[in-house]
Amino acid sequence: MVVNNQAIRMLSLTVMFVSGCGLQHIQIQGALLVWLFVEIVLNRKQMKKIPHRDVVVMACLMGAFSILSIIKGVSNYPFVLVAMAIGYIAALNYRGKGAASFYDDMSKLCRYAMYYTFMHIPFLFFTGILSPLEGTFAYHFHRLFYFVDSGGMSFTNGFRLCGLAWEPGIWQMIMNFNLYFALVEKRSAKQIAMAISAVVLTLSTSGMFTMIVIILYYLSFVLKKIKIGQLAVMAIVGVFFYGIIFQNIDEKLNGEGATSSMVRFGDTYVGAMMLSKNPVIGANTELTGYSRSNDVIALRQYLWDEAEIKGDNEGFLNAYIVNGFMIFLLDWGLVIGLFLLYRMIKADFMEPTTVRIGFLLTILLTLFAEPISSTAFFYFFVIYGILGKRTKTQNGIGYART
Repeated sequence: MVVNNQAIRMLSLTVMFVSGCGLQHIQIQGALLVWLFVEIVLNRKQMKKIPHRDVVVMACLMGAFSILSIIKGVSNYPFVLVAMAIGYIAALNYRGKGAASFYDDMSKLCRYAMYYTFMHIPFLFFTGILSPLEGTFAYHFHRLFYFVDSGGMSFTNGFRLCGLAWEPGIWQMIMNFNLYFALVEKRSAKQIAMAISAVVLTLSTSGMFTMIVIILYYLSFVLKKIKIGQLAVMAIVGVFFYGIIFQNIDEKLNGEGATSSMVRFGDTYVGAMMLSKNPVIGANTELTGYSRSNDVIALRQYLWDEAEIKGDNEGFLNAYIVNGFMIFLLDWGLVIGLFLLYRMIKADFMEPTTVRIGFLLTILLTLFAEPISSTAFFYFFVIYGILGKRTKTQNGIGYART
């Protein structure tokens, strides 16, 4: 299989990410088909000879998802099918001869994203020059830098940066990837400090929690010999940002951001309740929003009362489920969903296994707080886990094997 140069591969990864996790102003009707077309153009060489086994596996995957969705009355499943196709096409770059390229491509892409994040800093202090983005809750500066006006600190007038994602909670995932790569690659103290700072700058509670987990995982399972220099840098930066980190967490648990945190905590219970009623095929997640399910409303009201949170709970009661992990299980059912997640964890897109698990841990922790399980970015890893990285040609017919 022909391998694209690195610039095209990185652009393909960017398109894949933006197609489902990107800014709201490009999440318009028909936009997903545009992104699919762009992926096809970028990877047209790889698509000249798609392995027969890939066609069969993808047809079964899409067919099974369609059948399950129709049975449950889901209306938006065609969008997920397009996302699957985008994820598959992007994955073609990293199979066969290109299998070893993913780590380097992703590492460089995340480092560039970190520099882009720092370019947002001046605008956080001069939010008056930002303009609202039509039809969204986002703000922008000449469509180059993007922000949301909630969840931020007092000195930023409540604003937070969201990079190229539609929510800071998703952009933090990219910044945590970069931090993880910086640690694994043993980059300089300056680079590690910058990586930690970039995560904190998102002001995402889930991002800061993920950062702590990732650092602990790295120190426990990846780092073979502890270096005092690395520990010193992380400790100094941690002390510097201590106030921001824990003020942000306390705000989400006890302050005005409690509704947001309750939605994420409550979704685990809501998803488990819906899954328990039909674990084989799952349930229609569209029923979780705007009082469409009396059972969901009753459970959320109970959780709110038990938490003794003051304030308006309308946003909590009427919110769609946003826990991507539960959404994935509800989409596929318990058996198929867990099998696909298992194959995703076993996917050999990055070696050694300890390094790959840390990378996937970042995705899974983000998944509990953000509904990214229906995006091309997430299905990239699911599909890679099913098809594998190695390719083989026999009697002129190419096919993939794991």
